[in-house]
Parts: sequence; C-alpha cells; structure tokens
Amino acid sequence: EVSVDVHVKNLSKGTESEKMAACNFLGKEKSEKKYISEIQETLKLSDNSKVAIACANALGYIQEKGSSTTALKNKIMSESNTDVVYACLVSILNIAIKNGYEPDAKSAVQYADINHRNDEFVADLIDRIKIKFKE
Repeated sequence: EVSVDVHVKNLSKGTESEKMAACNFLGKEKSEKKYISEIQETLKLSDNSKVAIACANALGYIQEKGSSTTALKNKIMSESNTDVVYACLVSILNIAIKNGYEPDAKSAVQYADINHRNDEFVADLIDRIKIKFKE
C-alpha cells in the first residue's frame, strides 16, 4: 500500500494516474484536510481533465470551505471542459451543503450559468444548486 507521504509527493511529481490515485486516497479514503493546499495546487496546474476532476472530487469529499471553494471557482473560470466544470460544481455543492453558500460559490455558479449553460448536465446542476440555495 502507498503511504500518505508518497501520495502527497505524487500530487506534484507523479504520473497522471498517480495524481488521480493520490486525490482519491487523500480525499475519499482519508479526508485529509492538511493536504488541501497540495490538492488545490494540482487542480490549478493540471491540464489533464481526469486529474482535474479527481482533484475537484477530493475537495468535495473533504468539504472544507474557504480556499477550496475559491480554488474550485477559479478552475471553473479558467476551464473549457464541461466535465471538469461539472465536477467542480458538484464539489462546491458538497462544500456548501456542509458549510453554507459562500460568496465564491455563488460567483462560480453565476459564471458557470453564463459561460457553461450550453452543456445540459451543467445546466441541470446549476438549476438544482439555485433551487437548493434559493437563488
């Protein structure tokens, strides 16, 4: 079994599949809040949609408000791949359900509504988030 330290190192130095495994491990299996900044940095720097989705999912599992919501919003604003946008929105929703609807969450949803509504799945999720938080 791969140690936590190896997974953390893999976030920056690993192959794409190692980065995805690290996100899955740190987010879903461990819910390791102390490694949020490393996951956020990998999300920010990743050009690979599968890695970006894994990072977004990890942040959604950990459900830490503040910088995670901001990182997800920034990815939505810089991303053209709607699968990544969808994953980021799901994670924003998970964080908001636990911690409340932050201003950056609202900004991310508004941006996605304007720029990514052409994807039917993103559009449906935006509508559900708006209903949930009464926008």
